[in-house]
Amino acid sequence: MPPYRFSLQQLHDHTRNRPGPTATTTHGNLSEAAKRAIQSSVTKGTILRRYNYQAHYVDWCEASQLSTKHIIDPSETTLCNYSASFMGKEAGGTVRAKIAVVKNLVSAKGHGWHGGSRLREVLNGVERAAPPSSFCPEREPVKVEWLNMLHDELNASGRTPLNSCVIACADAVFYGQLRLGEVLPQSALVSNYMASQFPLVSDLSIPDKFGQNHSGKLRLPCMKTHQSRGESVILINHNVKSDAVQALTHHLEENRLLPSDPLFSY
Repeated sequence: MPPYRFSLQQLHDHTRNRPGPTATTTHGNLSEAAKRAIQSSVTKGTILRRYNYQAHYVDWCEASQLSTKHIIDPSETTLCNYSASFMGKEAGGTVRAKIAVVKNLVSAKGHGWHGGSRLREVLNGVERAAPPSSFCPEREPVKVEWLNMLHDELNASGRTPLNSCVIACADAVFYGQLRLGEVLPQSALVSNYMASQFPLVSDLSIPDKFGQNHSGKLRLPCMKTHQSRGESVILINHNVKSDAVQALTHHLEENRLLPSDPLFSY
């Protein structure tokens, strides 16, 4: 996907200072509470992506010398021409997502949608003409053997606090079937760590009696599919080299972490 035209801050400033076709979706006579609920229905990242898709559409329309009326109430011909502009450049799914954003804009402005059979045919053609670069080969799945190799390599270099943290994180993510973005923030600064989104040591529960096939329980404050209430993950004690419960226990002892510390810190 091409770089965003706007950052989140630029999105806020641009929306506030330039109302019109490029502004974010309007909601008619909805109450402020209803508008906030709509804004909260998706993540900031999704809002940013939709807005940039909308901004790209408006830029294309202005470059094509279309009037404001034709931007917010496009004919099927306009929609077809806009879709065809991506032919051989982007994947069909991406183009369909951009057209969906245009449809939301049109609906928000109170106009009917003119996309029909011709637009569907154009989108199908764009999808078939997608460049090879838009298709990524399937990646080989991570295997237990790979985790064992990681253990061997890090143990050979010395079981440092950092190595213990890396091993614990890798084992927990693998056996808990987690996304790295659910346990590791983008910033390494502790001051930027958000306990409402990422786990603390207090979110991990491991029985005191260890070594008898006990399991651990990790509460994730925020997940991709459960962002407001999170979810708990059970980590089974497998009694193997890459056992997540054993790795987490060693990590907490090695780094002497407090309950209020980020889980994967050292």
